[in-house]
Amino acid sequence: MSFDVVILAAGKSTRFNGIKQLAEIEDTNMINFCINKFSQIDIDDIYVALGANSEKILPSLSLNCTPIMSENWHLGLGHTISDIIKKLSIKSNHLLLCLGDQVLIPQAHYQKLINESHTNRQKIIATLSQNKMMAPAIFPKSYFRELEKLFGDKGAGCLMRENAHNVICIECNHAKLDIDTQEEYFILKQKLKNNQMEQV
Repeated sequence: MSFDVVILAAGKSTRFNGIKQLAEIEDTNMINFCINKFSQIDIDDIYVALGANSEKILPSLSLNCTPIMSENWHLGLGHTISDIIKKLSIKSNHLLLCLGDQVLIPQAHYQKLINESHTNRQKIIATLSQNKMMAPAIFPKSYFRELEKLFGDKGAGCLMRENAHNVICIECNHAKLDIDTQEEYFILKQKLKNNQMEQV
């Protein structure tokens, strides 16, 4: 089995009042912090979907990934996913979609998703948080065309719900916190400072 990772980081971060992808997290920035989670995981390629502020993000992007541009990022997450799937010549038979601002998700959770996918190769392996299916999630190749059809704000979560009979969920409470505002960013930094989070 083979896995490619797509980190979705194309949004403008309007509520954040700054370029969220470049916000400082420990000794790096938010997007590279997410990329580094996969350093010890057996995957094939890491792709980062960029859109807004790409010219400022690209120079600081880790060399361990391939940036992919989404021209339609401003139309919603669904369009971004569709753009990336169309552009990628995906050779792997599984795709792990994750969000670049779900910073608290531990490396161990990504490994659990991959392990479960090895056992259930034709299933969607999703994250469960607060009784809601969400990213990060692994999609087998049989769903790539459906991902390509997404549009607007219809993200991968819609595809999970439409195919709930074929989804296996793994719980991760950390998935509920994504960083949309400066207040949430402050909470994140306090947790890191006080060592109140799991190893990431």
